[in-house]
This record gives sequence, structure tokens and C-alpha cells, in this order.
Amino acid sequence: MYIFTRFINPDIYMQKKFFPLFVLFLVLSFFKANATHLLGSDITYSCIGPNQYMVSLTVYRDCDGVNPANSQTLDYASSCGNGSVQLNRVSVLDITPLCATAPSACGGNGTYGVEEHVYQGILTLPPNSCNDWTLSWQQCCRNNAINTLNGAGSQNMYVSSLLDNTLNPDCNSSPIFNNTPASYVCANQPFTYNHGVSDIDGDSLYFTLGNCYQSNTNQVVYAGGFSAVSPLSTSAGVVVNSNTGSLTFTPTTPQVGVLCILVEEFRNGVKIGEVNRDMQFNIVNCTNVSPEATGIDSTANNVVTNFNTSICANSSICFTIDGSDPDADNVTMSWNNEIPTGVFTVTNNGTISPEAQFCWTPTTANIGQNVFTVNLVDDNCPLVGTSTFTYIIDVLPSPNLLTLSPDVLICPGESAVLTASSTPVATSYTWSPSAGLSAVSGASVTATPSVNSVYTVNASFPDGCDLQETVLVAFNDLPSAIVSPANSFNCASSNVNFTALADATGYTFEWFDPSNVSLGSGTVGGLISTINITLPSTGGSYAYY
Repeated sequence: MYIFTRFINPDIYMQKKFFPLFVLFLVLSFFKANATHLLGSDITYSCIGPNQYMVSLTVYRDCDGVNPANSQTLDYASSCGNGSVQLNRVSVLDITPLCATAPSACGGNGTYGVEEHVYQGILTLPPNSCNDWTLSWQQCCRNNAINTLNGAGSQNMYVSSLLDNTLNPDCNSSPIFNNTPASYVCANQPFTYNHGVSDIDGDSLYFTLGNCYQSNTNQVVYAGGFSAVSPLSTSAGVVVNSNTGSLTFTPTTPQVGVLCILVEEFRNGVKIGEVNRDMQFNIVNCTNVSPEATGIDSTANNVVTNFNTSICANSSICFTIDGSDPDADNVTMSWNNEIPTGVFTVTNNGTISPEAQFCWTPTTANIGQNVFTVNLVDDNCPLVGTSTFTYIIDVLPSPNLLTLSPDVLICPGESAVLTASSTPVATSYTWSPSAGLSAVSGASVTATPSVNSVYTVNASFPDGCDLQETVLVAFNDLPSAIVSPANSFNCASSNVNFTALADATGYTFEWFDPSNVSLGSGTVGGLISTINITLPSTGGSYAYY
């Protein structure tokens, strides 16, 4: 047995141990000071096939902090199991609300800087598996500048979405946020904002102020006087419209706070999903007043953020929205395209008086509440003023009744009478297209089309709830028969038997002699007609049919 001993100089030992600890402390301190860059985030998903979803993670970054990685890890879990998927960055956009001449902190030397980083990846779940999938993402850390949280720079950011994978035959797509978060707001100025949330499946959405989280089980720790439902110092609270998601508040002091919006998704009264958006508001001292927009009734108001009207399906609506700015700044107007079949046209954009016209003819598929938002941005420097106004159009089913002739089959050259009737009696009936019609107005018209045609009648009523119906006028297939013998050589005055075989049932037969005189139907049995003919006494060629 050998015993090895070594003398250790305690001074040297302590010096060697102290140095790496000191370096480690510096590295950790540097990371914490520079990793506090997260301003907001949200997770949405769209169905791309059975049990497959394109998941999008949007991260908002303070450009004074570190740059997010090129990829992020999304976790998913349910009572059916759990896992993770990598999302790759697909876009980076500077969304700092600055005027054209102000530099941004994103790639420049400006004071303000906010970037939007979008990550995407495909999530494949087991077939028809569970209605309680949670998609989540978390990262360190929130912005040190937040003063509505205790130790914000050491608190993580966590966002999640709920997914039901049992909805057959089609999987569900989540609501999506069409508007970027408003990051900078002037103190003591009324502020309006809407996320512009839409749902491609037409599901009902319900908006509330929700809790902000550090992890799936831990909420953020608020500073005294602040909470999820009271996230900012305001004159009358933060008000969220539960039907449209619009936010209104008037901040009373400079501050940096966080606010989370919960969007729940319902189908036929049953909750099938939810998405959350975590976002930071920077309230700063500035005198700029946000731009304003008129409502559907042309009344200007920068406090009322929900303008409402109703219309019956198949009726048309057009109204004008005027933009203005109390500071006489130039204003740029845009909308979030939330009503895909609507037409939004802006004139004089980027001036002190832009004007937009919205026109739309909803169908019965649009019955219910339809919402779009209009964004206004002025050119104040360095921070522009922004406002978001919400326009609600309730599409109603018509109380009227319209009845139209049934679809009809005709032979070439024939006509069909088309008749419309209604309760109450319509003030007018308009038919289209005009090709083949005897008239384009009136309760009854005659159709003589040259090809199969679908005709539409629009009935106008005194209450404005017009109705439309369509009728098909199509041609019957021409009958076809094979006659045998096709040719026959016989003596004059002799008798000949002819047989006709039809190509379908339901036909009647009629034979004709060479002078086009009817010879009757012959002897009919099923698809066959047989006739005996006595030929003329004079020789020649004769055609019977």
C-alpha cells in the first residue's frame, strides 16, 4: 500500500478558487443586466391538415436588450402526453412608433426601439387526441424598467394557448392578433387601442383582462396597488370591451406596466380554445394628442371606441370615416382587413384630413357580429400618436320571405316562365344576368337561354332587408335511338319491320313517313318500339324515321 500526501498552500488555493468565482459572478451579472429585453409575446396556431398545426410565436423585444435567438422551443402538454417542437424565426420587424426622421434604437442610436420577432413551426398531434392541449413558451426576463411589478427584471415571461384536437372533421384555428401592440402612450391623454383579433372559423370571441404569468403555475408579482385587473395608474381604470377587445384608459403618470389580454373562443356556446397576449405599455410625458376618427354616424369622438350599426344579410352598407388630429398633425389611416369581402378605400391619406370609405354587402354566412378596426397614426416627433377605433356591424337575418320558381329543364328553343313572390310584397324585383330574359324587372320573366343558366332575383323591401334567390334553367339531354335496319332493299309495296332502341327510359316514340306524316308510336315495350311499314308502289329511295 502506498500513501501519497501533498502540501497545499492555502493562499495559492484561495487565489485560484477566487478568480473563477469572480469571473462567473461578472458573467451572470452581465447576462441578467442585458437579458431583460422582453416586452410582450403571444402564441397562435392555424390548422393545416388533420392533427397538424402551424404554430406562430410572436416575441416583442426591447432593442436596448439582447437579441432573441434564431429559434425558440415551444412546449405542448395535455392529458394525452407532452412534448416540444422547435420554432424557427421567419421575420424581424422594427415596430417602434417613430416619425420618419427619428432614429430607432433597433440598429441605430435612438432612444426608443421595439422589434417584432415571429417564429413558426409545424406541430403534429396524435389523431383526435384530447381537447386540453396547452401550447406554452417562457423565457427570462422581463424589462427592468417595469415599475408595476416587484423586481420585474428577474421575472420570466410565460404565454400559452389552449387547443382542442378533437374537433372533427376539421381541426380548429385559433384567433389571431392583427394589430401590433401599442408600446408608447402619453400620460394624461385618453388612449384607445384594439388588438384587431379575428377568427377564420367565425367562432365567437370573449375578451377579458387576464393574469400575466412567469410559468404555468406562477403569476407575476405585482407592486403594491397593481393587479391583473388594475395593471396601470389611470383616472378610471383600464376598460376592456368583452365583445370587441377594445382597450380604453387615461394614464395619470409616467410608468411602465404590463397588461395581459385573454381571448376565449366559443363554438355553439362551447369553449374550444383560448389565446393570450402579454404586452408592456410605456407611459411617457408628452403633449401630443392622439388622432381621432368619426363613427358610422359621422360623429367625431376620441373616447368612444366602438361604433355600432346593423344591417340585414344581402343588403349593402357604405359609410365614410373621417380622420383628424387635435394638434393638426398629418394622419395616416389603415384597417386590419378583418372583414375580407369588405372594401376599405382611403383618400388624402397622410394629410390633416384623410377620409376612408367602407362598403360591404354581407351574405347570410355573415349573420352575427362582424368587427373591424381602423388604425390612425399621426406624424408627431419623435413618438407618433396612435389610436385604434372599432366598428361593429351586426348582420341580421331578414324577416321577409322570398319564394322563386323551382329549377326547370327545357329542350333547346323552348322557354320557361320564372316567377318570384314574397311576403310582404317586395317593392321591386331585379333579375340577372339579362342574357336570355324577356325583362330584367318584374315578378315574372320568361327565360329562353342558349346555354344552361343560373338566374338571380333580388327582391327589395321597404325595411331595407333585401333577399336574393337563384333558379337554374338547364337543357334536357337530347334523346337518342338506334333504328334497325339502318338500310333495307325491298320490293315495291312490300312490308318492312323497323325497330328503334332508345338510350334511356321515359321517352315516347313517334314514327314518320317520307312526307313527315306521323305513323304513330308503333308497338312499344320498354326501351324498344317496333313498327310494320308498307312501302310505296313506286320504286325509289324513301326515308322513314
